[in-house]
Formats: sequence, structure tokens, C-alpha cells
Amino acid sequence: MPDSVPEARPAAVPPEVEISRSVSRTLREITGRGAQDVWTTIDRGHVIVMLSGTLTAQEKVLIEHGHAETVTSMRLAVQDLLRTRSSRAVEDATGRHVEGFMSANSFSPDRAVEIFLLADEQPPDGAAS
Repeated sequence: MPDSVPEARPAAVPPEVEISRSVSRTLREITGRGAQDVWTTIDRGHVIVMLSGTLTAQEKVLIEHGHAETVTSMRLAVQDLLRTRSSRAVEDATGRHVEGFMSANSFSPDRAVEIFLLADEQPPDGAAS
């Protein structure tokens, strides 16, 4: 009888990957298009999500015809929706409360950045600050 091979256990998904997937998925649900590339950096007090290739065909046409302000206005509304849903994903992935959110878009190049400000980590009971 051959030796049994233990089943491979799924590796935990790194929080950066969880956040990248969630932000791109949320953007796709809201605008109909996710990002072509997404990368996330987690540091002591913040999470930065960089996205590229987020403009929809409609937004590109509007920008080409001089309506960048209209696209900017629409993107502000999208950011408002993204804030709540993506903040929840960041909190789930990091275990820390999101206490602030900032977002910006560039049309040339087609880039966006979402910045989540994390609340201070609470030291364990009895630990010195």
C-alpha cells in the first residue's frame, strides 16, 4: 500500500492580496470595470492601493472630448461608494479600524490611488505603550 500523501492545505492569502482583490472587485461592481493592475502596500499607519487601467470606455471618450471635469465629478461619487465597502475589506484584512480615507485619480496616465488611514494599534492589556 503506497504511503498516503497529506492533503495540501490552502495557504493563507496575504492581506495585501485580499485588499487588492476586494478594491478591484468593488470598483468593477460600481463602474463595470475593474483595474488592469492593482498593488497594495501596508505600512504602520496606512494602506495604499494603487490601481491602473480603471477608466471605462465612456470616461475615455468624455475626457477626449474635453469633459474631464464630468469624469472627475463621477469619480468622486464612485469614491464615496468605494470608501465604505473597501474600508470594511481593509479592516477585515488588517484587523485594524480605518479612521480615514483619501482617494485621487489621474487620467493620463490612467491611475488611481486609495489611501486608508489606520487607527493606532492597541497594546495588549498590561503592556507598556
